Amino acid sequence: GTVGHGLSSAPELIISHSRDTTGYWNVGFSGIGFSNYLSLNETDQAFASGTPFSSTSPSSSTVTLGSYSQTNSGNMVMYCFHSVTGVQKIGSYSSSSGTITVDVGFPPRFVMVKSIGQAGNWLVVDSLRGGSSGQDRERHFFNSMAASSSDSSVDFTGNTFTITSGSVGNQGSQSYLYWAIA
Repeated sequence: GTVGHGLSSAPELIISHSRDTTGYWNVGFSGIGFSNYLSLNETDQAFASGTPFSSTSPSSSTVTLGSYSQTNSGNMVMYCFHSVTGVQKIGSYSSSSGTITVDVGFPPRFVMVKSIGQAGNWLVVDSLRGGSSGQDRERHFFNSMAASSSDSSVDFTGNTFTITSGSVGNQGSQSYLYWAIA
């Protein structure tokens, strides 16, 4: 099926879920193509089978769903996002042997990060819970019910967020998707 999304431009990040089942929260990301997907409630890497989204990229008005029953049958919820200058930025970066610095063009207050090509957690950090630059912040994982923990590996400075080498969000030789909100 084809569904209108109501945004002013094509979505870069789509999160969908069946309201009739307890299955996956499917995530489409423009950086891997919408014929691939991730699962928000899992640590898995990007999949290319059972496509929840069509190989047709979303347009400025619609999203085309694939044949996967978790996104194309029954009652569904779908959240669609695109980058908006000064408000939110969706993108990707590659890991490094040093600290990664990502300039999003505004002071970020919320950052979500997930490895695309390898299993790993959905790291979520915000500027409201925790200290200022260089101090521990509370870290959460979208895919886990575990309590939050302290984390000093992510900092917000000016229009950037940084992630130290070897931490969740900067391990090995990987690509990561990110979603930053002001």
